Amino acid sequence: MATYGFDPAWTGERDRMVLAESLLDPITIRQLESIGVREGMLALEVGAGAGSMARWLAARVGRDGRVLATDIDIRFLDAGDGDEIPGYEILRHDIVADPPLPAEFDRAHARLVLQHVPDKDRAVANLAATVVPGGWLLVEELDFTTSGAAGPFGARGFARVERAMHQCLAASGFDPAFGRRLPGRFRAAGLVDVEGRGGLSVVRGGSPYARWYRQSIEALRPRLLASGLAGEREVARACALLDDPGFELVTPVLISTRGRRPSG
Repeated sequence: MATYGFDPAWTGERDRMVLAESLLDPITIRQLESIGVREGMLALEVGAGAGSMARWLAARVGRDGRVLATDIDIRFLDAGDGDEIPGYEILRHDIVADPPLPAEFDRAHARLVLQHVPDKDRAVANLAATVVPGGWLLVEELDFTTSGAAGPFGARGFARVERAMHQCLAASGFDPAFGRRLPGRFRAAGLVDVEGRGGLSVVRGGSPYARWYRQSIEALRPRLLASGLAGEREVARACALLDDPGFELVTPVLISTRGRRPSG
């Protein structure tokens, strides 16, 4: 059974997911449009979260297409999100541990999922196997290698808390640099025309991205304190920095990696 570092039962988890979707969906949509999503296609959204991209895909493939949205916890993919969208289906599914999904999808997508999965090679291989010959897989993961304070203000204290977050999440398989490893994993899985693209921003405290970062710290606060990886004052200081317009944050790079299953 795959694990996920953030507890879906945390009171603010849906809000944290929705904020992430608002920040990242424009990037994902551009990537999906570049490989083409057309009416009548079958599309797969793995780790669908709060469902925004699954619903976007459903609107694109139309009544003659179908979208399957999967997650290990589907509490945020309730019927109210999709029951009025033709061809929109929800399935509780673990991309590593559960029986493989059928190899029937023209497009498959996952975002901020695989860096939390311990068996990443198997996860990539299973995802690659879901697309039909000629079909495309798009996976997007963050690379935190260059993220952190953009200047000296708060840099040392913020770096300690960010490092503590990654150490805390590593217990369930998290890899903070996994985004850059995706193209190689795609090629190892037999995909062709592989390409990875990424970008980052410098944002101020109080911005939507900083609020998402703050929510992520708050979600992990009990585990950070219980583990001793960070103290209450350190966590409170990091949250205050993310609320402060004088603090500047270099965001992690979202690396979008595409690959096509060979036709022959």
